[in-house]
Amino acid sequence: MASLHLPLNILKKFVGLTPNRNKGKYSRHIHVVLSPVAINIYMNVKRWKDKWEAPEESKEIIDSLPHKKAIYKLQSRILKILRKAYFLANNQTINNLAGR
Repeated sequence: MASLHLPLNILKKFVGLTPNRNKGKYSRHIHVVLSPVAINIYMNVKRWKDKWEAPEESKEIIDSLPHKKAIYKLQSRILKILRKAYFLANNQTINNLAGR
């Protein structure tokens, strides 16, 4: 996922999370990685409502939306989290290389 430096709206188009914006041209590899993760989170939260610790935001998304919309929202949320982690790791690496 070397393209995580892109703005979030362009990144969503690149992954295929913006319908009919890119006429079916998107990175299927990243989409294939995001989909099972989102489905796994969805199924675990549904199955283990109180026993499985998930962020409240994820629980609200899953409880309030239909299946497909919830998975779409979870994919967007995962992408946002990965992008934030990428920037945090990248800044940390740059600071360490500068000898600070």
